[in-house]
Amino acid sequence: MWYKCTKFVLKRRYINYRYFSSEIKVYDNLKIIESKSLYEDKNTKISIRESSRYAIPIPQCDRSIISSMIYKFFLKHTEYGECAWRLVHLIIERLENEEILNLFRINESFNMKMYFYVLHLWIINKRLRHEQYQGDIINTYIFDITWRIVRDWMLLKDVPEYSFNAELLNCQEYAFGVSFFFFLIKRNISFFLVSLDEAANNVDIFPSLLKDILWEHLYEKKVKQCGKIVTELSKYSILQMRHIFNLSSDHFLQAYFIWLSSER
Repeated sequence: MWYKCTKFVLKRRYINYRYFSSEIKVYDNLKIIESKSLYEDKNTKISIRESSRYAIPIPQCDRSIISSMIYKFFLKHTEYGECAWRLVHLIIERLENEEILNLFRINESFNMKMYFYVLHLWIINKRLRHEQYQGDIINTYIFDITWRIVRDWMLLKDVPEYSFNAELLNCQEYAFGVSFFFFLIKRNISFFLVSLDEAANNVDIFPSLLKDILWEHLYEKKVKQCGKIVTELSKYSILQMRHIFNLSSDHFLQAYFIWLSSER
């Protein structure tokens, strides 16, 4: 009797496990097929030669040999902050580009603008992590600048779009409310960045996972998950990321480049 019961339970477990495993396999296969389609789409491809057309000539240095050596060993670190600001300005340019905003239906809400900013920040950050110590230094500057921008932007907009506890918004401890608000926003930004990193680690299904992340966070599930708008933004993100990785280290680290045009 005990043997029959054990056999029955094990059989049921096997059936459930097989059903669950087959569902995962089907899900992964669909993700792989969708990702392959996005990877091979002509609107996500760009050659190194084409990317070089969007690189800005770097001004020639007119220092003497001695002064160049002194600058390299003692003063070069001072330019990292300036490079970080130039990279941030490139990101902000995307938020001020009406054509791009209209194309992807990015409205004036705090949430959408913030996530659109962070999407470009992540692309820049991903390349910086391949630039060893220089990338690490510039990364530190960029995130410091970003938190200041988000904080000032939050105060400027008075963050009415963020669904938040009305009692907190109306409380007398305004400074505490702003600080707590800022903490939550930083947490959301960090979670968004981590989600993108985890998706990028799954190279075979990254484009499909990217679509899911953009749909959930940037569009807040208010548009069709497999709709054209989410797909086009995913293609745009992959294209810009490939473009950034095509650039030489000198052009990228000094921010002497522009984003790809939507009409290339």
